[in-house]
Amino acid sequence: MSHTSTERGYRQGIAIALISLLVVCAGLFALAATQGPKLSSVQLDVDRPAGQQVRLVLNQPVAAITASQITVTPAAPFTVDTTGNVVAIVFSSPLDYSTDYEVAITGVRSAARDIESSFETSFSTANTTVYYLDRSGDTDRILASGITPAQPTVVYEAPMITEFAVVGRVLAVVTRDADRIDSLSLVQIGTTDVETGAMPDDGWITDVRSSDSAQTLGFVFTSVGDSDYSRTLFTIDLTASRELRPTLDLRGEPLHVLDWQFRPATESMVVLDSSNALALIDPAVPGSLLPLGDYLTLSHLSEDGSTATVSDQLGFSTLTIDDLAAERITPALVDGAEPYLGEAQVLSTGILEHVYSYHADENRFDSYLVLQDGTDRKVLFGKKGGTASVMRFTVSPNEQYVAIEVDPGSAGGTDDGYVGSNRPTDVTTYIVEIATGSTVASFSGFDLSW
Repeated sequence: MSHTSTERGYRQGIAIALISLLVVCAGLFALAATQGPKLSSVQLDVDRPAGQQVRLVLNQPVAAITASQITVTPAAPFTVDTTGNVVAIVFSSPLDYSTDYEVAITGVRSAARDIESSFETSFSTANTTVYYLDRSGDTDRILASGITPAQPTVVYEAPMITEFAVVGRVLAVVTRDADRIDSLSLVQIGTTDVETGAMPDDGWITDVRSSDSAQTLGFVFTSVGDSDYSRTLFTIDLTASRELRPTLDLRGEPLHVLDWQFRPATESMVVLDSSNALALIDPAVPGSLLPLGDYLTLSHLSEDGSTATVSDQLGFSTLTIDDLAAERITPALVDGAEPYLGEAQVLSTGILEHVYSYHADENRFDSYLVLQDGTDRKVLFGKKGGTASVMRFTVSPNEQYVAIEVDPGSAGGTDDGYVGSNRPTDVTTYIVEIATGSTVASFSGFDLSW
């Protein structure tokens, strides 16, 4: 074969290859031109306490997507934002724990051409960890557990634990010595590091609570020493110098309180002072005291921080903090008996009420936890004629569960003798799913913290 024919064959081969490549490219271009946007990746941020979101990254910029184009299963409220090739789905309230979710989007339109597509994705949320106090053994223990049945782990143990609070990765633990003087310990969860917290004087600590931001610890202190602290509210910023600061009233004097709570998702506090005046206070801003009215008790704050349940001489009311609108609560009727309301909390699905009913014929009180939405009511705990009684309850931040402290009322049950924070020796905490009323777990202990 001549050199010329070899070159001719080589050139023909190159030409055929180029033509084939052009045909393939043209086909791919035509295919791309007839197909809509595709899902490239999914970025999850669903295990934070609030502001959970899913970001869908597409292969090209798309036109703005509305909430009506998106279906979330199980249903959850959300808002949507489209920026270039990223679709951000931001959930308006916390998602359920340990749940599989599916997200479907239809009518996704390319920003460059009039072509639509649809796609689906899924994700799972994590379980949550709860902490609780168990005094049933030789020493007091703070334990951690998941909601689903699992062997709890001991996080900290010591004699005479009266109260505790969880502040991020820190346990704030109050213990009492033989002279009935309290101490504050700051325990790094998962380590052996224990730091002694500052105290204003010798005395007693009660009502220990932490802010949602895991930044601030608060407690009520009463002195037995030289200082004149009587139910004085103190805070400690655990992210900074750990400075101990008394909360001040409008005169700049330490505030004496009957009750108090952190407002969810903020560093502000709702405080009921010793003169029965309710106020909203930012402890970091001196003089930032906003009066909310005069009440006998402060029961609960809603999980979104918008509404408090309070009581006066006429009974319980809901109080909207931003506009001070108040509305009377009519307790749910159970077993046809006249109910007495012990405490209540506003949920997104109704009002959770701890009610008592008195049966005069048997001289007996029955205790119930009831969810009331205005027209219907659902008993989450309690039964007529039972010996067990509800003591207190705490709702999970996502309103999926309620933890119910129950005194079994057994004949051998006794008080544990912890003055100011006493409980029955056989107290049990039940975890109940609010939507179904099903009991999903129980713990020998109390003061459960979500």
